[in-house]
Amino acid sequence: MSGIEIVGLIGAVVGLVEATIAISNSIQDLKGLPDAFGEVHKRLPLVEETLQAARRQFESESTDDESAGKIEPFLRSCNDKVLELKEIFEKIASSKKKSAMSLYRTIVLKLGKEHRVEVLMKNILEDLQILTSNQVFQVATQAQMAMLRDAIEELSQVKPSIPDNAFE
Repeated sequence: MSGIEIVGLIGAVVGLVEATIAISNSIQDLKGLPDAFGEVHKRLPLVEETLQAARRQFESESTDDESAGKIEPFLRSCNDKVLELKEIFEKIASSKKKSAMSLYRTIVLKLGKEHRVEVLMKNILEDLQILTSNQVFQVATQAQMAMLRDAIEELSQVKPSIPDNAFE
């Protein structure tokens, strides 16, 4: 993958994050959503800011295709998780008949506990932490790395949006 393709991929992920933020804004007042939704909502701007910083760094540096190829899997993983989060939020936002929690429970029980919103966000943040610590980017300041670490730790402490025993 070339440097130009990496910049395009980062741009695509940023676009998904922006759309996810908009949808998340629209569902924050729905009754019955677990606290995890609010925690995920609070971290979406950090995801966007980190990706924007990575894109700026990548655009300003010349990077060989081999280096770009090393970070592609983390960007694709991040893209897939953000897309899944967005799709979950869209389904909840567009549901008129079912309660938000009931619909969310149905979605996640079908997919598995690793698809809970807090787990998806934690995994997105972990991908970003790996990505920004890569020498190709060198974008993360110590403060930004600390924010990513703190966000991951805080999400680890969030009460599961659906208890583990619901998946048994």
